[in-house]
Amino acid sequence: MYLSMMSLRLVFLLHGIITLLAAIVLVSWPEAIPRTAGIELTREQYLLCWFLAAAEFALGYLSIAARNFSDPRAIRSVCRCFFLFHLFTALMEAISIEQEVSVALIANAVVRVLVAGLFFYYSLRTR
Repeated sequence: MYLSMMSLRLVFLLHGIITLLAAIVLVSWPEAIPRTAGIELTREQYLLCWFLAAAEFALGYLSIAARNFSDPRAIRSVCRCFFLFHLFTALMEAISIEQEVSVALIANAVVRVLVAGLFFYYSLRTR
């Protein structure tokens, strides 16, 4: 159990850092991430990226803060929240892929499904 909690703390930390970095990119260079999926944004559309960045900042903070949680129910809830976030994001990407196939979208969807699976695994293991 101790090893499992140590690895979950590392997962929370890495997830939080990556999520916060994505938020910073979305704020400072809004067109960068959409461009990887072949989406070109005009300046008037940056607000959508900034809304997403706000959610990413909150999720990044929660992920880093969850490293210190000791209540198993709270940890399971955080894991399930991240599982659902990544699973539904992958689903939205799959819908988008149906319209236009992009290697970046496929890769991101695969990574999100793997991350969702990881958080689902930990949501079941935390007692």
